Amino acid sequence: MVEIKKGVKFYRARVIKFDDYKEFQKGIGYEADRLRGYNWEESKEPPEDKTEAQRNSKEKEVALYVADDEVTACAETKSKVREYISVAEFELSENVQVLDFSKMQFSKPFNQYNDMYSVDVRKMLSILEFYFSKPVYSPEEYKCSQQIVRHFREKGITGFKYRSFYSSGNNYTFFDDSMKKFIWNDSRVLINYATANLFISLDKSNMIDLDNVNKIEKSISSDVREKMLEDTKQMWDAL
Repeated sequence: MVEIKKGVKFYRARVIKFDDYKEFQKGIGYEADRLRGYNWEESKEPPEDKTEAQRNSKEKEVALYVADDEVTACAETKSKVREYISVAEFELSENVQVLDFSKMQFSKPFNQYNDMYSVDVRKMLSILEFYFSKPVYSPEEYKCSQQIVRHFREKGITGFKYRSFYSSGNNYTFFDDSMKKFIWNDSRVLINYATANLFISLDKSNMIDLDNVNKIEKSISSDVREKMLEDTKQMWDAL
């Protein structure tokens, strides 16, 4: 278990639904120099009737999923190019404890359990860590991590930390009273401007990989940024 101190910031990202453009009651709109993302009600954990099965929770099981940086939060949405993303910033109102699956700390004493349980404990824990970060493509693949989390929740643990597959950051899942320790600060809007694809060849006779990394713009001029802001305002007004 590790303790995270009061005041630490976390982020939750959501792809903005087309039907929510300029829905002021949900927070979506704009001011002179910025776009506003989802408000607190839409940024926090979804209610039970809108909760789908996720990595650590089953359908209709309320949980708050956040990341420790904005890049990780955005990457976890798996958004398409040119989709709008609302990124909410949360702040801890008091200390919280989490079970850390992001980096297993192995030590020699672990070896003593190998014979006792007839298993390589280090290998087992490495596999356990993998289950929390590997990409999944159907709800059925969540079952293992859901069961692991359920086991520890029955022992009173309500916070879990694990690595992101899509970035160098970490993800967190919070349940029960831990969810009440988060204060919503604000939300801003970003756009998935480009995706740097890399396709690895598995053909030994043609070992040429394909990528478009060099085509990605490294910086955006203020003129381009201003035009995108104005175009978005006009589009939202037209709907």
